[in-house]
Amino acid sequence: MKGSHEGKETVIFLTKSKVFGGCEKLLIEYVKRIDHEKYSVTIFSTHDVFSKEFCLLSLPVPVVLFPFKLTGTRFMNFFNLFNFIKKWGWGNKIIIFQGAFQVFKWPEYLAAYMISRGNAFSVENSGPLVNTRGAKNILNLILTKKNIFFLQLRAKMCKRVLAVSDEVKSRLVEWYDYPLKKTVVAHSGVDSEIFREDAIKRTKMRTELGIPQDETVIISTARLSKEKRVDRLIEAFENIFDKKEKCILLIMGSGPEESAIKKLINVSRAKEKILVLGFRENVADYLKMSDIFVLSSDMEGFSIAMLEAMAAGLMIVRTKTCGAQEILIHNKNGLLAECSVGNLSEMLLQAIQLDTKTKQEFRLYNINLIEKSFKISTNIQKALGFLDITVS
Repeated sequence: MKGSHEGKETVIFLTKSKVFGGCEKLLIEYVKRIDHEKYSVTIFSTHDVFSKEFCLLSLPVPVVLFPFKLTGTRFMNFFNLFNFIKKWGWGNKIIIFQGAFQVFKWPEYLAAYMISRGNAFSVENSGPLVNTRGAKNILNLILTKKNIFFLQLRAKMCKRVLAVSDEVKSRLVEWYDYPLKKTVVAHSGVDSEIFREDAIKRTKMRTELGIPQDETVIISTARLSKEKRVDRLIEAFENIFDKKEKCILLIMGSGPEESAIKKLINVSRAKEKILVLGFRENVADYLKMSDIFVLSSDMEGFSIAMLEAMAAGLMIVRTKTCGAQEILIHNKNGLLAECSVGNLSEMLLQAIQLDTKTKQEFRLYNINLIEKSFKISTNIQKALGFLDITVS
């Protein structure tokens, strides 16, 4: 019998979120727009980073923590997840919400597929980093084919795979043979009203933080994890500091690398000009007081943080990772840097020294682009359609 709660269809999201970041923001946007009169939604996760947000939004969504670690053998992971989820009934819609590629392995997909009776979906928030088809020796070729086989198996067990950008989809299809017909693009987006420029807020925030009104504020809003490479940004900022540019770096976010990043700042020659803010709820306020947004990652899917900064009218500098050139055109609405300290320093310096007219052209281009193509309500409605879910 199909799983239900008070006559409602049950929707289960599976995630392994440890800290709150862009992926978690996106999942909440999905949940916010589901018709809760028709669906009963539950989040299954390794950590609870959602309940506080659901409470603030008055969303009737419980968060259930796995009573086991999904770090055992493939058989044990399948057995544990299968027996745990089936308590919620057969035939539920199950959505595997991945923060990074291969966070969930094929045994977990198999459990979701069997419990949902073929009604399982996958949301890919970050594409694969390496094209494994370049294997040259026999051993690597065998391992590559084995890896691709199990990744294809994951895709085959999904009714549909949602990729957050065209490039993520392209990599899944071309590198790992994901079925083209069932792999679709579901862009994220932002509520531009929340991030709209506010001169009064800009002045107030700078005054509260003791930042001069004429100083260039560079900001990073990212999960503090290894792939975000905030260490690269700190080193690049040191080079800017050496050139006596009048600027300050704000680092906002939390994560497993927070302690290491603070230690790096403590020995930095630019430490007096670097401010670590930690996790903040009011991201929009800090963007409104800033001038340049930097994304220094080695790996991205699309970056909600960047979309927020674009909506706020900031100058964008980011590394050439997955999805970057899908929205940014170098020297037209942002600056694209190689994944190196040297080139990131060059692009930062170029952004600081841009003339007022060019900055204004970049700003207007990005604000209009967000309004036209990245409205959160429109894009999430489309994504939920791919998941066969009715919006509220």
